[in-house]
Order: sequence, then structure tokens, then C-alpha cells
Amino acid sequence: MRLHAVDERAAQLGLTRGMMLTDAKARLPGLLHAPADLEGDHAALQGLAEWCLRYSPFVAADGEDGLLIDATGCAHLFGGEEAMLARMESQFAKLGLKAYLGMAQTVGAASALARFGPPRAIAPQGGVSEALSALPMAALRLEPQVLLLLQRLGLTRIGQLYAMPRLALARRFRSRVAEEAVLFRLDQALGRQPESLNPLHPAPSFRAHAGYSEPVQDLSFLPEVLRRLSADLKSMLVREGQGGTRWTFRALRVDGQVAALSLRTARPVREEAHLARLFKERFEQMDLGLGAEYFILSADEAVPFTQSQGSWAESEEGGSASGQEEALAGLIDRLSVRLGAEALRLQGPCESHVPERAVHSRPALDGAGVADPAWSPSIPSAPLRSPPPRPLRPLRLLTKPEPIEVMAEVPDGPPMHFRWRHVPHQVTRAEGPERIAPEWWRLQDGVFEDVRDYFRIEDVRGRRYWVFRAGLYQDRAQNHALPGGAPSWFLHGFFA
Repeated sequence: MRLHAVDERAAQLGLTRGMMLTDAKARLPGLLHAPADLEGDHAALQGLAEWCLRYSPFVAADGEDGLLIDATGCAHLFGGEEAMLARMESQFAKLGLKAYLGMAQTVGAASALARFGPPRAIAPQGGVSEALSALPMAALRLEPQVLLLLQRLGLTRIGQLYAMPRLALARRFRSRVAEEAVLFRLDQALGRQPESLNPLHPAPSFRAHAGYSEPVQDLSFLPEVLRRLSADLKSMLVREGQGGTRWTFRALRVDGQVAALSLRTARPVREEAHLARLFKERFEQMDLGLGAEYFILSADEAVPFTQSQGSWAESEEGGSASGQEEALAGLIDRLSVRLGAEALRLQGPCESHVPERAVHSRPALDGAGVADPAWSPSIPSAPLRSPPPRPLRPLRLLTKPEPIEVMAEVPDGPPMHFRWRHVPHQVTRAEGPERIAPEWWRLQDGVFEDVRDYFRIEDVRGRRYWVFRAGLYQDRAQNHALPGGAPSWFLHGFFA
């Protein structure tokens, strides 16, 4: 379809798009003018494209003043093709826009009819070539220089190309590029060459929609709208054995704007009550303007829905493992909606011996809502009658190891004294060293990182620290993989 603003006064005075400003002001001396806002026009067209999701999930912008809608399988929802175009024309008129509509089996033919055909044109099944025959060559979306060449050859209508042999047409063009452009665009319009549109949003896996005769302005009515849509969507998901993990709720307003809310869930979801709780937290953020008359709920991403069954031996007091995991996933969903998806994070293991690289942080919604199965316990299980062993790793690590000043009895031995943040500490006990070597492929400032020797130490106050010596006491000239200079000491963590 092609759109433009309705201005009867301008039409009466003969003002047209592309007219020189001096000519327009000569016809209308009081004409107000302003620089073109191309970015604003583009944003407005994108907004209209989203508003047209009521007709089809496949909507794309076409140039500066057009929209492409893939209505395959959608026309019957509006009473047929004629009724669908009539409804579009009426609803765009309410927005102050005149819509020139074209419908055909190909994108090229629909664009040609909308831009150069009658205000509302439909090419019947199998009648695309006849519908396009009287249209000008410009309807094939050709470059200006190609159109000029066609005009010089006396070819002004698309129908003139039908009976002309392709070899004869090719001989008329001096430029092979121009020849291929004409034949390619003609084949696209007639369906001989495939052409697809790039939709504004990826097609949702499942979606439910509902329209209301009277615009909805009260936010308190939105939970009821969502309940109806989620019930319809649940039946689709159950039938396909799927659950949604990405959801979007859209309110299409009467002024052509779209208010939308999007969220993710930690696990596949299809229950109305859970969706209602999640969206309810954010309904106040929606601006319905003068009212919304159409609503869409879509599961933009769906995966197989599986329900795990807990063991019969699990106690009712503790609850089943599957029930606990579902409860945790629900809690993650609610907290992520309130605090933001990036605010709630999970820790996961990484393949690295270096402590600060052995853990990575990711949004909790990216996990399954439970602990990462790749974690392995650092302390082996022991009978209750024996005391638990001391941990080899501290519970708390510094974000970045901090340098300390160390005095050791022997060069390779543990610290006897150290100073951290200008505070001296006397060491009474020490365990180690534990050697940790970095990955051989990692470089730091062009050289390989130092080998680390870690010590677990305790000061006179009973505080336990995890410190390491970076580098070795040896002739650095014999080891070109290590940087020069004496080894350095760092504090890395604290034991409970």
C-alpha cells in the first residue's frame, strides 16, 4: 500500500509532492514550510508498520511512503480480500491518511498496483499479467536511467514487454545491467523469480489477537484482555506441546501508535496465571493514549514443554525437586520483571584454572532457573562423625587481585609478614603452595601470563587470606615466556 496525508486544500490548489517551493508559494502565498524531517518520517512509517500487525504478522516498510503486508491466510479473518482492503482504507482514513491499496500474488505486482493502479486494486488469481499490462514501466521499480532508456526505445507500458522475445529485448539494450534489471523486475512481478519481504519483526511462533468495538482506555481492564488472549494462546501451545520463553503484549491505539511490553521467562510457560502476574507488574508503563482497540499477545519464542516428575520418596515437607525448580524459575521471572533482566544474574563455571576466569556471570533468565549442572563440589562429602575439611578455595574473591608487600623467610617460601592497604599483618600459619598455570594461549601485553603459587595464610587475629606469588625466582633470561623482573605478591580472597 502507498500512504500520504490527506489535505483537500492543497489538492484543490494543485500542490503536489515534488513541486518547487517557489512555485508552491506562488500559488499559496501564506504557505507554511519547514525542513523535511526524514528521520521522523522513517520512525512514523515504522510505527505504522507495527500498527498494521493487526492484519498480519508479516509487515515491512516499502520505501518512504509504503507498507508491504503478507496477507497469505489472513484475508478470511476479515471477510475476504475486498472486505479486508475496505477495512484498511477506512481505518487509515481515521488516522488522516489516504491509502492506495494493491493486492496480488507477488510482492512486485502488489507494489505496482498500489503505486500506479486504482485506489483499491486486486489482481485475481492467475490474472497478474493482465492487471499489470496497462501500468507504466515505473511500476517495475526500475532505476531512473533504465526508465529513460526504455522511454527512448518507445516502451512505456509493462504489457509491451510480454510479446517481445527476450533476445530481441536484449539486443535493444546497450547495457547488460539495464537489460538484466528489466527482465529481473518483470519476472519478480509475474512470479517467475522469487521475492520475499523482510518483516518488521520475526514471525512469532504463536499469537492470539482480539479487537474491541470501543477503545479501551482503562488500564484496569488490561488483565482481563490478557487473560482472554493467554487462554487462546495456551490451547495452541498445548496442542503443539510447546511453551513460550519470550512474550510480547501489544496494544494498537486508535491514533496509530503501538504500546508494547516484552518479557522473558526462565522456563517454558503457558499458564495464564503466571503470565498475568508477570505482565501485571508492568501494565502501568503502558500508555493507551485515547484508547486501544486491538490487542495482540505473541509467544515470540517457543520450545518443547516438558514437565519433570519428582521421586515418590521425596518428602512432602521438602517438596519435590521439580516443584522447587519450578518455584525458583517463577521467582526469577517475577524478580526479573521488577528489577530488570540484567539485574538478576547467575554464576556459571568456565574452563579455566585461573580463579577470576573460572566463573562467568549471565542473566538468570538465560539459565534454566536452577544451578548449573557443570558445577562440581570443591569439598568431598564426608561422614558426619568426622569434621569437615578446610576449604581449598575462599568463599569471597576480590574483583581484581590487589598487590601486597611481602617478607618471606626464603624466596620460594610463604609470607611471614605482609602489608595490604597500608596495614601490616603478622602471619602465624601458612599452607601451600598450590601452583596454578594460566592457559598457554593467553597473552598479557604481548607475553604469556605468570605462573601463580597460591598460599592459604592466617594472621595473629585469626583472619585467613588467599595470596599468591606471580612469577618464579629463576633466571628469566632462560624463560622467554615470562616477563622480566622479580615476582610480585597479590591478595586474592578471604576465607570465612
